[in-house]
Amino acid sequence: MIFLVTELSLVYLGPAVAAERRTVKSGQEVVLQAYYRYRRRDCKSMKVVVKIVKSGDHGRVREGVGHHDPYYAKATDAWGARCTGIKIRSHVFYYRAKKGFRGTDHVILRPVGFMAGGRNEHFYITVE
Repeated sequence: MIFLVTELSLVYLGPAVAAERRTVKSGQEVVLQAYYRYRRRDCKSMKVVVKIVKSGDHGRVREGVGHHDPYYAKATDAWGARCTGIKIRSHVFYYRAKKGFRGTDHVILRPVGFMAGGRNEHFYITVE
């Protein structure tokens, strides 16, 4: 995982690897990634922008809202640790394959702006 720490916020930038792999049974929805950003001084959620570059040829990607505890804050510093236990609003991306599809699909998400500078994140979903 990669984290970017600034004076104002701690940002989760996603996996450090070039691609993530998921396996799911047909008809099930799978979480691809959750993105969140917050100000360390008061633990308030900040805007996150993620572009769906490729939604997959055999399925649908949807965005939902979740809440995450920045559990890793304990390992950073006193500023970040203040937010441990506080639920931070996040943007969660889900994938569901089309009915009857079996095989592998490819999804690309790109956090934009302050998040990651336009780095694509690739997800390969194997549907059984």
